[in-house]
Amino acid sequence: MVVIIIKLILATLLLLCLLPMPFMYYGILRIAVTIGMFLLGSYDNEEKSFNKYSFYVIVAVLFNPLFPIEFERIIWIVIDMALAFIFIIWAVKQYREEYS
Repeated sequence: MVVIIIKLILATLLLLCLLPMPFMYYGILRIAVTIGMFLLGSYDNEEKSFNKYSFYVIVAVLFNPLFPIEFERIIWIVIDMALAFIFIIWAVKQYREEYS
């Protein structure tokens, strides 16, 4: 259940980027997503899926707050929406598997 909650929180934070937010929000988002990826990588290791673990590492590197990667705003919007969609799909799938 913890993994599902983390995925839904990250999806919500990423979707909030579509709204006009203060600049500080994006710094906090970078920290939250990076921490979330490390948490998901440690909690979601039952599957032992190298592809999913690699995905978590790539997203953590992309959002890392120490050495930020710069993109145009429109590219970040696409990345944020895609990641939010992926997290929502994975959370729903995991919820159905665990509680159905």
